[in-house]
Amino acid sequence: MKKNQKGQKTRVQKEQAQAKRKKSKSAEPATQGFSTINQVAGVPKPRGFHSSIPVSRPKEIREPRPTCPVCGQIVENIAFSFLNANDEFVHFDCALEIAKKELSPSQNQVVSYIGCGNFALCEKDGEGKFKILRTINFEDQKKFSKMKEFVESVKV
Repeated sequence: MKKNQKGQKTRVQKEQAQAKRKKSKSAEPATQGFSTINQVAGVPKPRGFHSSIPVSRPKEIREPRPTCPVCGQIVENIAFSFLNANDEFVHFDCALEIAKKELSPSQNQVVSYIGCGNFALCEKDGEGKFKILRTINFEDQKKFSKMKEFVESVKV
């Protein structure tokens, strides 16, 4: 390769080098040299999130393990239980059985939980809709709020 007096490439040599680069660039497919589509699209690499804000440890709930007065088994989750008249935790299924005994449904009637500690005796009408015939209040609102306070007090 010839160089001019200053040690630089001549104009012709520069043009030839540029032509070679253009040929090599146009011959390569656009995705050559990339391993992922994100590299082709120019998406930056994911980085872990590092915050300077301290994270407090979540509170744990240590539930008591009372026994159900109806069936004698341990109440595993007090959130799915009721407080009876003696302020004892009762399983949902046990409360449903008590409501069935108290409401004594006939063959075409069902006992259903309708929320807020209430069970209802329901019957299907001619259109297929359920009609509430009678309700019983198994757990009143004062006991429900007492249970909520209890759950808050056992958080560690």
